[in-house]
Amino acid sequence: MEPIIFIVWTCAVIFAATGIITLLALTKVITIETRFLNKLFTALILEVIAVTVGFGYTGYIKGDNGKSATKGIEVSSVVHFVDGENNRIANVSEKDFREKLEIKTTPDHNIKTLNGISFMVYGKESLPKITYTFRGYESRMIDLNKFKDSIQDNKINVGTVRLKQVKQDYNPENFESGDPNTLPDFFEGPPITTGNDGS
Repeated sequence: MEPIIFIVWTCAVIFAATGIITLLALTKVITIETRFLNKLFTALILEVIAVTVGFGYTGYIKGDNGKSATKGIEVSSVVHFVDGENNRIANVSEKDFREKLEIKTTPDHNIKTLNGISFMVYGKESLPKITYTFRGYESRMIDLNKFKDSIQDNKINVGTVRLKQVKQDYNPENFESGDPNTLPDFFEGPPITTGNDGS
């Protein structure tokens, strides 16, 4: 439980207890001196304000609050595979990497796989980090907090993510040993070698 939520619920319990004692005193079930009863009324008023503000604040930080992602954010990107010289060797269309990640204020560590690429989601900020991982290529980490100002309709487009090929000896019988022009069948279109900017 987050500290602010613990404090708010503690105030709520104290408010309830104070209210019960005040009600019992007013109905003559228990006897309390007038000066203490006046202090109970003052305490009740302060507790009402504290509980109202507290629950309002927790609702704000757990709600949309302009940038939060408790409802889930659709993260889209274009993934390019590049070789050691940053030459593009394959392109996958954006629609194949459009993924809706259920991102909460404090997201749990989880891994999703889409078209062979693993998306590891982690972090404790309002928006998490996502690591793109594909066999034979270096991982790339994207911090969604850097894109929070561009969120529209709970969607973030992080643009192009380049996965750089790890240097390996090529063995045609083993894809994982690394052929820069070999990708699994689930990728659309033939590998391409044009373009020197990795885009």
